[in-house]
Amino acid sequence: MGRAYLRVDPGFYERKLDQGYSLPQIAAYLGCLCLADAQTVRGRFRNMTVLKALLGPGARHAAYLLDRGDLVIQERGRVYVDGWDEWQEGDWQVKERLARVRSRKGMNGTAPTVSSDTPLAGAGAGRSNGGAARPDNVYVAFRQLTGKEPDQKETTWLDELCHDLKRGHVLDAMYADSDPTRRGFLGRVSRQLRGSAS
Repeated sequence: MGRAYLRVDPGFYERKLDQGYSLPQIAAYLGCLCLADAQTVRGRFRNMTVLKALLGPGARHAAYLLDRGDLVIQERGRVYVDGWDEWQEGDWQVKERLARVRSRKGMNGTAPTVSSDTPLAGAGAGRSNGGAARPDNVYVAFRQLTGKEPDQKETTWLDELCHDLKRGHVLDAMYADSDPTRRGFLGRVSRQLRGSAS
């Protein structure tokens, strides 16, 4: 039986618009969240065919959501709504829930919800980094480059950069950094972008 509500970040709508999502793509993502609650294993669809059938007209946006990292292909073709376990499951206080979101890093810097055979599931096409495709999502890119999830301050910083400048420029600057794992990564990215914009 589904629950009576779903947890959604209050900044969800504005952040998705800032990230370039269209209104139908946002609606398709919300559809995935609502439908995921009714699955046998909550948060996970049996496969992409089942997800698309349930989404109806929103099915045409499933590939976009996969490319942006909102959906993740897991073992045996299961489709996981990224972040479901951290946001929707368990009786956690807000502080504990945010700690779980921030500590999702698993082996090789990928979230434990991503299977080991798809370390960059949800990553879109783009310039390569060590043979891996460059994602179109700054959060996925941050995880790929630094080996960790962005914390609240880093998420806000990434949101502001994407809001003020084009997302493509932010991604270019992130991948141009000589050592993203070194302290001050986003500061260097910000200085490079804002210096070139002036």
